[in-house]
Amino acid sequence: MKKVRLFLTSMLLAAIVICSAGAANTGQALFDTFALGGETLDQAVTFAEDAVLIVRLADGTEQLVLCTWDAQTQTYDVQRGIATTADLSLEEKRSEDPSVTLMSSAKGADHKYTFEKHADGKWRLSFMCFCELWEIGKNHGEQATVGENYINDCTDAFRGGYHNNGYVYGSYLWAGMLLYDMDLLPQTYEELRAQMDTNDYAYIQSPILDTCVDIYPEPSTEATAIAALYDRAPLYVKEYLGGWVHVAIGSENGMEGYVQAKSLAIGDEKDHVVCNFPTLDLRRDIQEQPIYAQPNGSAQVLALATPTCHKLIGVCGEEWYLVLTDDGVVGYTTQASYYEGNG
Repeated sequence: MKKVRLFLTSMLLAAIVICSAGAANTGQALFDTFALGGETLDQAVTFAEDAVLIVRLADGTEQLVLCTWDAQTQTYDVQRGIATTADLSLEEKRSEDPSVTLMSSAKGADHKYTFEKHADGKWRLSFMCFCELWEIGKNHGEQATVGENYINDCTDAFRGGYHNNGYVYGSYLWAGMLLYDMDLLPQTYEELRAQMDTNDYAYIQSPILDTCVDIYPEPSTEATAIAALYDRAPLYVKEYLGGWVHVAIGSENGMEGYVQAKSLAIGDEKDHVVCNFPTLDLRRDIQEQPIYAQPNGSAQVLALATPTCHKLIGVCGEEWYLVLTDDGVVGYTTQASYYEGNG
């Protein structure tokens, strides 16, 4: 069982320390253990078990270096990223979870890219801010949240910041911090979206207005439905079977089932589907809401949801919601745990 973001993560508690080159600190001491000839340390962010460094190479380019503590060998595992001509810097971000914000100056603008360490040990992109203009207290750039299989334009409320229509599901180039070619980082939201491959995803689109679509454990309407899904609930398409489609809810590894092909929007049709699932707040007296593998309080607990807004993409009977977290967890939560109304 794990706690998941959105709703959900608590990984490593760590104090963040920003250190500059030449300082007598952990970052410099760590750099000295692996530095090659002509390399210098520009900046480092250190955590209890990780360190993220910006190293200037002998040819003048810069490189991200990730150092992870190996408890078995009692040494740091040093991994180098792709060298870049961009001017990089790290911005301090104080959080209980390891995260760093990378500043990149390119094409006459400053852009921010926030990376967070996930439970599997990988550092993934979680937020982008494209800042062509920047003033204290005023952000004139575009902003987007980034998940393992989605992006969300959150520049303002009307463009998706507080509305589920802003989520676009697919796979993208930026799966891990060290895999980034910083020279090819997107400079606008349009560029970010263009780098998304959305072909494997479809959205629920009910043929009947304001009606949910049943998802079944087998391709038959005679089976008992797993849940009834709201419009724009994201599905990963595994296989087309004539009038039926084998899907996974939320992501490739999500809960599997079958929906009728007539109830899906694919391709360019997805952009026209209006989201119909609610985002609700947990009741104040609930600090951790279990997410179950089945609509049963005795079922396996997949995760514990923290008190914040949850995307409730479907219903099951009169007592259960089907929830999708930003970390891709799909499971059942009790309807009685939420305040009424669309948050």
